[in-house]
Amino acid sequence: MCKSKTKYFCSIDILKFLLSYLICIRHFLQAFSSPNNIFYMLITNTLSTLGVPLFFIISGFVFFRSTPLDIKKYFLRIFILYCLWSVIYLPLNLFSHIPFLKLCQNFLFSGFYYHLWYLPSVIFAIFFIYLLRNISVKYLLIVTFFLFLFALFSDSYSHISPLWLNKFYDSYNKIFITTRNGLFLGSIFVLIGKIFADNVDYFMGNRG
Repeated sequence: MCKSKTKYFCSIDILKFLLSYLICIRHFLQAFSSPNNIFYMLITNTLSTLGVPLFFIISGFVFFRSTPLDIKKYFLRIFILYCLWSVIYLPLNLFSHIPFLKLCQNFLFSGFYYHLWYLPSVIFAIFFIYLLRNISVKYLLIVTFFLFLFALFSDSYSHISPLWLNKFYDSYNKIFITTRNGLFLGSIFVLIGKIFADNVDYFMGNRG
């Protein structure tokens, strides 16, 4: 019989599978469905938006729940996976005639191919929270929340951002390409995963 901890991780694997399926449906609908379709509005505009944040939370939970915290092992495992997928997608980049320096920039900051962005992002987000893990959670939540707001106003709400801020984003994007990365978008969700990991007994009802 599985121990409760093993059962919990089994449920996480099921959740990751369902989230992956949901994200695949999102991209399928974006390519082949009308935005006025009810399934498009329900899945693409609503449910699937939970997918990436939940993956960051799960990654934070699993890493900070492990003993000992082996950041080197985690980095190598995800980085090797990222490199393998980058090699797979290399022909598509070559076919698009993207300059070499631009490929290097993409690899570091936004994903070697556009939908690979999550892998370097989660590496950085985990490493960032790992370095700051001994700082008060309250302060970390404040810092990562404002980083998240920075990402929102550079992307989803750029139309209401003041002109000076948009100019700053333009300068930032020339180097780092996007705020959809581990620092701005991922760190707060990895931190939430760490909070769950540190207080799993409380959340599971074992408060004695």
